Amino acid sequence: MDYLGLNIAKIPQEATVKKVLWGAIILGISCAFLQAGLNRSLWLDEGKLATNIITRDFSGLLLPLDSNQVAPIGFLLLEKLFTQIFGNHDYVLRFTPFIAYILTVVYAFKSSKLLTKSVVFALLATAILSLNYKLLYYSWEVKQYAVDVFIGLWVLYHSLKVIASPTTKRLILYAFIGIVSMWFSNISVIVLAAFGGYAIWILGIKQKNWRVFFPYIFWMLSFGVYYFLFVKNHPINQEATMLDFWEYGFLPLNPFSFEFYSYFAHIIKDICYFIMEGYVFMVIPAVFIAVGIVKAIKARAYGLLYVLIAPTCIHLVLSGLRLYPMRDRLLLYLIPFAIFFMTYGIIVAVKFLFRKYKVSPLVIMTPIVGILLFIFLKKYPFHVEEVRDSIQHIAEEIAPSETLYVYGSAIDVFNFYSYENPKFENRKVVRGTYLKLTPEKYVPEIESIGGTVWILFAHSFTENNDFDEEDYILEGLEANGHEILSIKKHDGSTAVKLLLE
Repeated sequence: MDYLGLNIAKIPQEATVKKVLWGAIILGISCAFLQAGLNRSLWLDEGKLATNIITRDFSGLLLPLDSNQVAPIGFLLLEKLFTQIFGNHDYVLRFTPFIAYILTVVYAFKSSKLLTKSVVFALLATAILSLNYKLLYYSWEVKQYAVDVFIGLWVLYHSLKVIASPTTKRLILYAFIGIVSMWFSNISVIVLAAFGGYAIWILGIKQKNWRVFFPYIFWMLSFGVYYFLFVKNHPINQEATMLDFWEYGFLPLNPFSFEFYSYFAHIIKDICYFIMEGYVFMVIPAVFIAVGIVKAIKARAYGLLYVLIAPTCIHLVLSGLRLYPMRDRLLLYLIPFAIFFMTYGIIVAVKFLFRKYKVSPLVIMTPIVGILLFIFLKKYPFHVEEVRDSIQHIAEEIAPSETLYVYGSAIDVFNFYSYENPKFENRKVVRGTYLKLTPEKYVPEIESIGGTVWILFAHSFTENNDFDEEDYILEGLEANGHEILSIKKHDGSTAVKLLLE
């Protein structure tokens, strides 16, 4: 049964193309392992979530988290389980997103092959996805976004399998997948509604197969339990700070306003930028996605169109209702679906150019793979804020009589790396006050310590590239007659030794 209305025929030089694309996929997975081997330091956002995980027990993770952190309960409990087994290490906490990335590559191939019945399509889509810089970055980040991407493809694949063959065994598995997804991903409701809705339309409405409604009963029960226990009265929903932070992520509801159309333009830009980072390169996915959409409409490949449009539309509705923002990293799970359209557009272009001008498919595919690799290598090695190196430097150099002052934005990462660290036992540590936008208060706070002080900086507040709180604080201390004895800089972090006169 052609349940998606799309069956891509073979392309020219298919055997050679397959070998090149397999090489690209292996290269992408190798890049992920390369990044994992670097094991960069946690940065601010990771430190906040990681500290919650290692300092709480399992039951504590069921309560609202500190530092305005929110993550799916299943994700948190799995992270905690790994730390209990393997220890409180950053690479242990990053194991879950890394495995999610590997599974994402697997399910990108499996689901795109089901979508089109074309091995070349599946290989090309998987190659583009496996070399995607954003997905590679989040594959080694203590956050749930890599899991979101995997969940989206996992649900899509099993939705397609159910549509193809709605056996009792497959429907039971489908019910289980939906239940698990809701506890591990905030976007699971979107993809379950989108792809599960498609299964209901094909099987339940068109074919009168009422058994397809069986999984949804358990999905709704699972969602109800999760919602009333962990979402409905969550403090984060009432905090103006988070609403203000994500204000740009909510769809303006006035269709006569400039902001309404600007919002859609930003979403398109974000998706294309995520596929090929850079304002020059992002034109490439934009063009091929447009070609893919137009061709899918002409070919009446409504199933393929639905895969991209349905989750996007549901997310837009939730955004307009101010229930779930739709910008930046919260769009990451849509990237594979956009890549499917980009892939379709590439294959359309390949066939046209070969038929018209005898241009080899590799003339188009190889540069695209090369650009993706170039973007990765340009960013590699990934350093956000190497706070761990600064902490290590201070731990090796600080004397028993000296004090460590931790700048407000470095506290969470410091707490993680100093937790149960004997080097900071019996050391005087002052965790600074978070004084963003009032930097003049930092200097007297540090001066009140007296003696020789080490300062740990990370994620220092910067405004318009003309003002940096780290520079402001150090200049203020020097102006007051205090001597800076040493400065050791790492990417995004600084260790300063200061003598307070």
